Amino acid sequence: MSLVIASNEISNTTIKAGQFQSAYSWTNHMNQPIKLKPNSEVAVQSLKVNKDGTISINPSTIFYLYYGVKLADGSITLDNTTSAIHVGDLGIDGVEEVSVEELATKITTGLNSALPTPETYGLAECEVIRNASGSDFKGFSFKFTSRTDGSALNNIPQTWNSIYGKYFGEGVGLTFNSAGNSLTPIAKYKDRNGKAFYNIAVGEDTPLALNKGEYIMNLENAGGCAWAVGLRRCVGVKGDTYPDILDTTISDLGYDQHFSDFVVYAIQDKIGGVAQNFKLRAYHSTYSASRVSNADEPLSMREVDYTGAHDFSDIYNWSTNASNYTKIKFTVDNERVKVHMIHAGGQDLLLSDGDKGARFNPVRDTCRNLYPMAFCTENASNNRFLTVEKWSGREITNFNYSDPSNDWWAYLTQNNLERRDAIPVETRPFMNSDNDTAHTYKGINASGVFEDYDFVMVLRPEPRLYTDSARANADEIFGFPRVVVLDNATKSGSNLEISTYLSSVSPTIKSTTSLFVRLNNLPVKSFNAGQSRRSQIIYSAPRFSTGTDQSVGALFFECPEKTYIALDNPNEINLNTIDLDIVNENETLAEDLLGKSVCVLHFREKEQK
Repeated sequence: MSLVIASNEISNTTIKAGQFQSAYSWTNHMNQPIKLKPNSEVAVQSLKVNKDGTISINPSTIFYLYYGVKLADGSITLDNTTSAIHVGDLGIDGVEEVSVEELATKITTGLNSALPTPETYGLAECEVIRNASGSDFKGFSFKFTSRTDGSALNNIPQTWNSIYGKYFGEGVGLTFNSAGNSLTPIAKYKDRNGKAFYNIAVGEDTPLALNKGEYIMNLENAGGCAWAVGLRRCVGVKGDTYPDILDTTISDLGYDQHFSDFVVYAIQDKIGGVAQNFKLRAYHSTYSASRVSNADEPLSMREVDYTGAHDFSDIYNWSTNASNYTKIKFTVDNERVKVHMIHAGGQDLLLSDGDKGARFNPVRDTCRNLYPMAFCTENASNNRFLTVEKWSGREITNFNYSDPSNDWWAYLTQNNLERRDAIPVETRPFMNSDNDTAHTYKGINASGVFEDYDFVMVLRPEPRLYTDSARANADEIFGFPRVVVLDNATKSGSNLEISTYLSSVSPTIKSTTSLFVRLNNLPVKSFNAGQSRRSQIIYSAPRFSTGTDQSVGALFFECPEKTYIALDNPNEINLNTIDLDIVNENETLAEDLLGKSVCVLHFREKEQK
């Protein structure tokens, strides 16, 4: 009679544990072999394991994320902010049983899709929390991170889309030459009052960093012609050159089919007029309630008056260019968009802070993903072009232009939700150019991240502040039972750029599989009818741990009535190795076991009857 303790961990010994030492498959070697007499049999005396268990998830699990100025009763509502609430889910089509690690991966994907900005996408992470031994599940860690200073980035887009080509063919747009990063007009001087109006291209490689990101265009070869340099949201999955919610008939911009969220033009007072000078004018996408004739199209392009606020007292004459400006620079600091005109001796500020109507509208969730727009016509010599000198684009893994999973505007256009979800953002009181409601612009704080911005999780419906969250139901599965809103994260990192929430309780997990012990290196006689084949299984563990109702976590099974399995050995066996697997009913390895496993085997000579 022999009692053998088999474990996947061997300590305080010089014996090498071997290659296979997982909690569900291991081999033990013995210095002195055990002699098993002929016609011996084996039974499991006890089994100790740590079972992870699974969580049942379904497509109806919904949560919401908000990244912006924290809302507060009586003082800050959505109408005071530039942010919106974004829905997240687990990305599944049907009910699934998953491990907590698999669930954390699905949550991570959902978190990032609900943070569709270049400063946050791809950085959110859900991780499993376990005890010090790594066996007990304690909940989840939800970590949100924002990117920092992007001013050093310079990855000039190599892909430029002449967006009006779908209407005019190859006869309009701009041709990009990567050798000199130049953009040359396609429609020539002879078409200056026709196709040349649509010599527009949009760079599609990367979105601009919203933390000190810069877009610089060299204008030395753009004298005596019309041009424009600006930032705009993506074209959208429909391929429309401007948003469906834009009414071009009420815009200030003479090029009625043009659109950008923030743009500066060299434009004639009468477009195409003979002997008319080109003047610098700035425009932005905005809302003017008094002009709106169609509630479904409240957006328009309105002129911004840059005179008097900074370094320009009057509309600047580009045709004479008395200050010899050679470049234009856009800089984005969170919600703030600044424009400088650069000359050999330095730079002059065209647009930055100022009163409403004298500065660009804030960057908002409908246009957090900004791409470079360029427009250029020809002169009589057909030798005009623009040169891109800098683009602080964020290069983000799995981030694609006009992709609904990382761009909220693309998501809205794909699902025809512009009117339902975008208009409420675009028509907030501070966006209305007809009133005096001002917006408190948020920039970059002293730590180098978005000023006063917080990561907020909405786990249950919250109709007062975080409206449109009626479907939220993720509190239990995330480990925050009956918690509605999480808005007080623990902040860390050298720039306090990391915000973390930890589950307050462990979400309930369960066991949906059975455990069996398989002895691989002895000639046992058993049969797995479910697999229609002979098996090496010698023991079936009960559903619950002995004396408890636990089916997950630390489990202990002891057998008061042992079942012995014959070894089918007519001769004596010198046993110097124990090779054990713990498997599921289909004899696949039970990979949901963690930490240390211990199996006690009892060998004896078969009793004679």
